Amino acid sequence: MKEKKYPYQNLSLEDMKGEVWEDVPGLDGVYLISNFGRIKSLRRWVEREFTGGYWTHDRIVRCCIQKQILLTGKRTHRLLRKTIVYNGKSLSISIARTVYNLFVKKIDFRDRSVIVTYKDEDAFNICPSNLLLTNPSESGLRSYKKNIRPRDAFGNNPLPVSQYDEKGNFLNSFSSISEASQKTGINSANICNALHGKINLRCGFLWKWGDNKKEGIVINSATRKKIEVKKKYNTCISQYDLSGNKIKTHSNIKAAADSAGCSSYQIMQVVLNKAFSVNKFYWKPGNGPQKIDVGHIIEKKSELLQKILCRPTLQLDENKKIIKEYPSATAAAEAMKTKPANIHSAVNKKHRTSGFYWRYKTEKRKKKLPI
Repeated sequence: MKEKKYPYQNLSLEDMKGEVWEDVPGLDGVYLISNFGRIKSLRRWVEREFTGGYWTHDRIVRCCIQKQILLTGKRTHRLLRKTIVYNGKSLSISIARTVYNLFVKKIDFRDRSVIVTYKDEDAFNICPSNLLLTNPSESGLRSYKKNIRPRDAFGNNPLPVSQYDEKGNFLNSFSSISEASQKTGINSANICNALHGKINLRCGFLWKWGDNKKEGIVINSATRKKIEVKKKYNTCISQYDLSGNKIKTHSNIKAAADSAGCSSYQIMQVVLNKAFSVNKFYWKPGNGPQKIDVGHIIEKKSELLQKILCRPTLQLDENKKIIKEYPSATAAAEAMKTKPANIHSAVNKKHRTSGFYWRYKTEKRKKKLPI
C-alpha cells in the first residue's frame, strides 16, 4: 500500500496548486505559512558577533510531529508543530491553530479553551476546509463516541446481584449493578461499596453477588452490630444539658452534630457509652423525656478521673526497696505530713523527701478523659 503524502512533507520552494502564503504573527515577516501548513523561511541577514554575519537562503522549514500520550498510555495523539528561534527568542507554533487563525477566522492564541481539531480526524491534513473549532468538552465527547466499544469487548461482562433487608430476607435480584441502580434509584457506587462489605443502610441494606433465587442469607453478629450502629445514625436523638434538662430533639445524629458544633462520631461515642458528654451536652437516642437523671454520668466521670489522676505511689528505703504502696501521691503526702508537690518532685528528680525515695507504680493508664 502506497504511503499517503501530505503537503507539510513537500520541501520544494515551488508553490503547490492553490497555495496561499501569509506572515507568521510575531516574526516580522521573516517566516511565512501557507494554507496547506507549510512554513517558508525567507532570505535574510544574520548577524554574528565575531564573523560579521551571513545571508540565509529561502527554504521550506521541516515541521515536527509532536506526540501526546493520553489516558495513561492507552492512546497517542499526534499533531504538527514547529519551534522557531528568531532574534534570540524561541517561538513554538501550532500549525493547525496558525492556519485556522490566518485563513479561516481570527482566534485568541492565549485562550486554551479554544481547540482546533480536524473533521476527518487526520492531524496531518492541514487545510482550512478540514479544520474545525471546538472546546475541550466537545473534543473529549467526540473522541469518546469514536472510540466507544460494547461492554463485552473489555472482557468484563455484567454480573447479577441480589438485594436483602437488614434481617437477611431476599428482596430482589438484578442482572447487573447498573440495572439495580436504575430500578431502585440507589447510587451504583453505594451498591458497589455494599458488595465489598461496607454496611450502608441508604443502599437498600445488604447486597450480594449472584442470583440467589429468593434464598435468604445468614447475618453474623459482627454485621448485625454494624447495622444497629448505622440505624442509630438515622434515628432521632435528644439533647440534654449536664443537669438533665432537655434542650431539643434532633431528627438524626448528623443534624444534632451540626447544631452542637461537633462531629457525628463524637455523639455516637456517647450513645454507645464510650464517652460521657460532648461540648457539655449529654445525648440519648429517641424522643426522650423533658428531664432525666444524669447522676450516673457524674459518678462514672469521677471514678475515671480518680483512676487517671491518682497514680499509685511507692515508698522506698535507702536501698530502693519497696516499703509501702499508697493509692496516690496525695495519700502518701498525708501519711508523711508533707505536700503532694514534694512527693511529685522527689519522683521526678529522684531525690529523697521525708527521709525516703519515692516512685510511681508503672501501669498502663488511659491517656485522656472522654468529655
